[in-house]
Amino acid sequence: MCTQLSGSVVAVRVGIRELRARLASHLETATPIEVTRHGRTVGLYVPLPQESDLSDHERLLEAGRLMQAELQRLVKTCGADGYVRKDQLIAKEILDLLT
Repeated sequence: MCTQLSGSVVAVRVGIRELRARLASHLETATPIEVTRHGRTVGLYVPLPQESDLSDHERLLEAGRLMQAELQRLVKTCGADGYVRKDQLIAKEILDLLT
């Protein structure tokens, strides 16, 4: 399952078992990964941009922007039952700390 982030970047939703089994191939991509366990988001991997013309500082800032966009998406997403999930509340708390 893919999730649209800001701009044209798409996060891939991956179960923890699949991530563990194919870790090397997942880490080689530039695509952010939403890690799930039993269907619930437990983590987010956002790789640093690999553009050689960016400084390390600029790469970290860009990764932070992608992380913030994904956290905002998690906050806006409701479960199938219409209720807010625990991972959404945690994402909201993190966003509140960042702003």
